[in-house]
Amino acid sequence: MSSIKPGSWPTPISASLLAVAGNRNTDIQVVGDDLWWDEERPSELGRTLVISQKHGDLLAPPWNASSGVHEYGGISWHGFIRDGLPFLAFVNKSDQRIYVAPVGGEPIAFSPAPPGSRLWAITSPSSL
Repeated sequence: MSSIKPGSWPTPISASLLAVAGNRNTDIQVVGDDLWWDEERPSELGRTLVISQKHGDLLAPPWNASSGVHEYGGISWHGFIRDGLPFLAFVNKSDQRIYVAPVGGEPIAFSPAPPGSRLWAITSPSSL
């Protein structure tokens, strides 16, 4: 029987594998006949993407759907259908502006840059 010092044994588990396993999902929405969710990826420096079951990743780098209002229960994105087509509205982390993009299209700024220390948030309609 051989003996190996603790912490020195070979392993197939790498740091990058652990980072990928650390993806976190927080919000899910039904958009038309599709299911969308967000995914925070440590392997991409914590970037938050919006994923579609039908279309895959909806936000290419450097877009990052993250808002400073998350700590207060806010959401940073919302999917909606307009004229039969799916759209994504989201707050971009780097400038805290709201952008709107058709699936497969480039985001277009919807809001001006927030003044001072104000933050933009996305809300979804309530059925109450």
